[in-house]
Amino acid sequence: KIISRYSDTNYPICGKSRKIRRQWTITDWCTREDTTGIQWIKIMDTTAPVVTQAPQLIVKSAAAHDCNAPIDIPRPKATDCSGVAAINYTIEIMTPSGPKIWTGTFSGPTARVFLPAGNHIVQLFILDSCSNTTLDTQDVIVNDQIPPTPVCDERTTTTLDPTSCWSRIYAADLDNGSH
Repeated sequence: KIISRYSDTNYPICGKSRKIRRQWTITDWCTREDTTGIQWIKIMDTTAPVVTQAPQLIVKSAAAHDCNAPIDIPRPKATDCSGVAAINYTIEIMTPSGPKIWTGTFSGPTARVFLPAGNHIVQLFILDSCSNTTLDTQDVIVNDQIPPTPVCDERTTTTLDPTSCWSRIYAADLDNGSH
């Protein structure tokens, strides 16, 4: 007659993942000997988070004086068996002085960024409690549909050259804060 029994000790790893230390005790009733064996069982979350709702295209118009627009990027909806630990974003903007990279982490339902006119791709990195990641993207278009506004001096006086009856006025002399 052989009888076996075991006892488990659970060790949390990450999220809902865990290691189980199972100690087996096998008893031979004929010889009255006990044999002990240790077994390790690892239950691990290896699946990346799943985006449950695809991001929609965001289109905004730039502000009148700075050619930028405030954009509220919605936090992506994602599920994971270990729970979503963090959602980060990265945006690369090309500027005359070279690329500029903005990064951040969602702390609420939206993340507010100010983007210049143009087409932008926001990369969304979704991280679960076991360090599995999913990459998603959000397209953003910022339109600059506001024409320049000239602001000129209303009254300008110049003196004509008596020989040629001609005068020169530079545009910068008339400018009073054009934008």
